[in-house]
Amino acid sequence: MGYKNREIEVKMVVMAGEKPYNHIAGINNVISKHFSKSRFKYIEGFSADTYWNKINNPHKIGFFRVREMEDGTCQLTVKEQDKGNNYDRVEIDVGSYDSPKQAILLMTQLLGPNLGVIKKKYYVHVLDSDHEEKPTVSVYQIKGDNRVFVEIEAHSSKEVERLRAEVAEVLQWSFGVYLEVETNSLFSIFIKGAKGVKKTRKVKKIG
Repeated sequence: MGYKNREIEVKMVVMAGEKPYNHIAGINNVISKHFSKSRFKYIEGFSADTYWNKINNPHKIGFFRVREMEDGTCQLTVKEQDKGNNYDRVEIDVGSYDSPKQAILLMTQLLGPNLGVIKKKYYVHVLDSDHEEKPTVSVYQIKGDNRVFVEIEAHSSKEVERLRAEVAEVLQWSFGVYLEVETNSLFSIFIKGAKGVKKTRKVKKIG
């Protein structure tokens, strides 16, 4: 969820040497144990994200998304790289709706056929905080891909970086793995036809 229509987050891939470390349950268990005393809420489940290119500003990378949840509800989201990156960008959320099929039909009437769907298994740790926008540490895996992603979102880059260092340290100590920053969005990585995709990744080793 964006805070005041902005999203500040970092997305990372768990790596063991030169290869992805794909044991999602182990990664999540360690993170869950580490934040057990500071966790406000824990959520896990499956989601399906349907995507369209954002067409009203062709000079900025963005997309529309309908996210369908296990309980039959969905959320409509638009994201845009107004600063040229996925670390700090526009995020506007509307929802929840109780008819994903109708939401997808509406977006199809507006924007044409969707570009594709990403299905995801996720674990979300919402951390306790005095700030109204509570930080989250998410662990997830995309169907058909063996990489484990760790994503940290908070109201400020300072809080994101603090949690990033904390998570990197506990995973390195527990498994000897490190976190590699992924600068592309899931939309850019997994959806064919996404506009403005950078084919090469710039990565940073953490941990």
